[in-house]
Amino acid sequence: MTIAPGMTVKARGRQCRVVESTPCGHGKFVLRLQALDDPQFTFSVATHVETIEPAEVRPPSLERMGRLPLFRLFHQAMLLETSGIGQETIAPFLLPAIRHEDYQLVPVKMALSLPRPRILIADDVGLGKTIEAGLILSELHARRRANRVLIVCPASLCLQWQREMQVKFGFRFVIFNRQTLAQKRRELEAGTNPWAYEPRIITSMDFLKRPDGAFREIQGLRWDVIIVDEAHHLAPSGAAESDKQLTHLGRFLAEASDALLLLTATPHNGYDESMATLLSFLDPSLVSGEKKLVPSRYRRHYIRRLKNHICNPDGSPKFVERKPVQPLQVKLSPDEKKFHEQVRSYAQQILALAEKAEPKDRQAIQFVATVLCKRAVSSRRALLETLKRRLERLQEKQEEVEAERELLRRWRRGEPLSPDELQKLEQDAYINYLSAMRRLRRELARLEDEEDTVRSLLNALQELEKSSPDPKLVRLLDWLRQLHQSQPDLKVIVFTEYVDTVRAIEEFLKANGYEGKVVTATGEDPDADQRSAINTFLFGDATVLVATDIAGEGLNLHYNCHHLVHFELPWNPNRLEQRNGRIDRYGQTKSPVIAFLYLADTYEDEVLRRLLEKLDNKLRAEGTITDILGSFQQERLERLLLSRRKVEEAEKELDEMLKTVVPRDVLSGGTDDWLLSSIRSVLPSPQLEFDLVNFLQDSVKVAGGNWEEKGNGLVSIQVPKSWQAYLPHGQQSDVWELFVRDIPDNPNIPPEKILHPTHPLVQACLQWFHHLRFDPKEEVRIAYQVSEEVSEPEMIVTFLISLQDRAGSVTTLLEPVRVGRSFTSGDEKGDREIFYAAIKKPGGNVPTETLQGLFADWWLEGRERAKETAKVRAKSYSQILKGVRENLWRQMQGEIQAWAEENEKAILGDLWKEYQQRRLFGEPMEDRLPPPVRKRLQHHREQVRRLRQFWEQWTKIEEPIVEELGILLRVPQNSVAEG
Repeated sequence: MTIAPGMTVKARGRQCRVVESTPCGHGKFVLRLQALDDPQFTFSVATHVETIEPAEVRPPSLERMGRLPLFRLFHQAMLLETSGIGQETIAPFLLPAIRHEDYQLVPVKMALSLPRPRILIADDVGLGKTIEAGLILSELHARRRANRVLIVCPASLCLQWQREMQVKFGFRFVIFNRQTLAQKRRELEAGTNPWAYEPRIITSMDFLKRPDGAFREIQGLRWDVIIVDEAHHLAPSGAAESDKQLTHLGRFLAEASDALLLLTATPHNGYDESMATLLSFLDPSLVSGEKKLVPSRYRRHYIRRLKNHICNPDGSPKFVERKPVQPLQVKLSPDEKKFHEQVRSYAQQILALAEKAEPKDRQAIQFVATVLCKRAVSSRRALLETLKRRLERLQEKQEEVEAERELLRRWRRGEPLSPDELQKLEQDAYINYLSAMRRLRRELARLEDEEDTVRSLLNALQELEKSSPDPKLVRLLDWLRQLHQSQPDLKVIVFTEYVDTVRAIEEFLKANGYEGKVVTATGEDPDADQRSAINTFLFGDATVLVATDIAGEGLNLHYNCHHLVHFELPWNPNRLEQRNGRIDRYGQTKSPVIAFLYLADTYEDEVLRRLLEKLDNKLRAEGTITDILGSFQQERLERLLLSRRKVEEAEKELDEMLKTVVPRDVLSGGTDDWLLSSIRSVLPSPQLEFDLVNFLQDSVKVAGGNWEEKGNGLVSIQVPKSWQAYLPHGQQSDVWELFVRDIPDNPNIPPEKILHPTHPLVQACLQWFHHLRFDPKEEVRIAYQVSEEVSEPEMIVTFLISLQDRAGSVTTLLEPVRVGRSFTSGDEKGDREIFYAAIKKPGGNVPTETLQGLFADWWLEGRERAKETAKVRAKSYSQILKGVRENLWRQMQGEIQAWAEENEKAILGDLWKEYQQRRLFGEPMEDRLPPPVRKRLQHHREQVRRLRQFWEQWTKIEEPIVEELGILLRVPQNSVAEG
């Protein structure tokens, strides 16, 4: 007997709903069951070990009629519970918290049309890759293919992903880091692996990659879905240790998942091997053995759109164009110019020492010089604080300290660090620098020189502070006053890298007319205070938000703000574009205004201003700069900034750095029409039009609860008593308040107050309907309707058809069949149209005696005919689905064979010809191969075997399961009049 998710079965003496079905080979399955009498209780059984039988459902009777509204809601509930009825994408239309666009559904359709949903989404910054991934996850969840999910991203994005998934899609994830993982271990029984225990986890790639920590703990585990954000970090970009560990992690994640979603706006870093590695994670056969990129191979797994690709139905651009960038020059006095030259000279002394230092210290010492220069152009306050800290370190006896490599790597990648992390990195790197002096045996003289230099710079900076305010602060104030003179309520976000600069800006603006108008977000304040500040900026009186990169990560300010100014220019162009993306993204209705301050006649002017203007020009000419950002050489830019090149030389080098080396056909991506329509078009589509809000509202009322509109999309729900048993423990409140429409993008709204398909109230409602199928007190499976459209009595019998393949994927269809006393419909499409139209209409009033007189003598025989017809249709759908899949498999066999041979040739190298000759004559050669070559060859052949096995299992469809769901009796109008 085949058992599919959604079925009701009897196991261990209890009626249970099948939640999940996992194949374990040879037609055997492990089922996860949920007890109907205790929805909080779930357990697993193996079909080859325990007896599993279909649950006995009380047969429907003409003497017990249900109400048509309840009948309609029951079928809607079954539609919500089934796994992707008709293969249509229904999840987007059941998510009130998101405003999706048609273009965001294209990756969803791509993923669902593949045997395994494994795609690289390389859409431009601001197009909504997180939303696209969430929509795919929602569809897989609806199909019961997303029970265990792992999201891997940079550490700074973990909280953003957690909130986006919970608020917009209703998925609750836990974040695993060093602290939360330790806490989880304390909560669980000894010996329990938290990674295996938690079904939905978010973690950072740097935390997960550590061989002696998390990476060891996840060995042997599998997930239904793995999502990797900023996936380009997993691709090799050099010989650095970090690259190797991340690439090793990428290979593990690829093999530990069924569905794999890789997200990045920069899929290519200038080396074909980088993008080829990402594609090989999806499917090894997508790239050749030489890591060459052949677009025709990976088109079905890759999608990339730019903002200028996206249009409205009338052809107009979907995204408003960003206005030309506004440079705000800050002129320096002669004393200030002299001071900045002194800072630059000091930085070059540090760099000279870095060249002589041991390789393990070199990057940390270079970081000391870089931070000095960056803080100098950020603000006087930022430099003042770092000089003070350096003087303190010099006057203390320091132990040997090595700067934490992980923090340094993250900083170099452009990932924002928290204030504590940045302070620790700066402090440890400086101590590392002092230690290097000692090891070079120049301790006494060198340390004295160092202290004299730092003290001299500190005194000069303090004298500047006494003589005049920071010129950058003055220029910012002038620009803001100009904006607010004509638009007093205009919202502006000011970005800076340093908390010290945030405090300086805040104090200066408040002292000069902006008291009560400025709020800050630095990442060092408690979460509640930061949310309150952002809320005041978005919805209150504040007009200026001053934020650091770490605090701005994940902020979506585009609905309320379209002005942004960089107080200092980041030395990483990727970081610059991430900042701009806070206002230049999907949903922005006004042209974003981007401005930046720069110190004239400094490296900010000579290099960074020119770089930004060149990037802005390229953005206008080509519609994107992500191809450049992906291959941008960060260290080369740092060397240029810290050098004393002439402006003409710097200009020439910038032009070299901005040359695009990636062929357009490699990066361009879209979808083929045949791919989107091949599998999906052969199955029937549902026409049961409804939305989640109306479904829940009608269900609450019909179950005896109350629904009260409170205004602005907020409702108060009196929970029906019959639902209480199905609510999770601790959430069995009598009254719930939910936002169900026009949900504001307000970070202060708790996720549990936003409606979505996985909300506890919706799930309790679905459980209640499922229980009603077996409840003798209430009938939901049979109803009647008086209709002028029929001339003789007829029944529409509905069935659930489950099609399950050997790979574990299930497709469930809701199939109505019309039958009369003397006919059985053969029109599948017509039956669906008639049924969905009928249940939207009123039922009428017919005496029970009349119904029995019209249907009793052919009631059983008619239902039997309907079931036989449903079985025939199910078999037909199964054959069509199998035929399409086998056709795709035949196409893929050639590609897999070609890839397998290419890879073998690449692995064997010079041994290829001899190996072929010996194999031709039946002479074994594997034992003669060098062990490393033999190991790679065995691993490759195992990959080929698994890939072929999966395709073969995907093409094998089990016997269809046909289960009667409901019966709608249609009574001619004249029959009622005669009765």
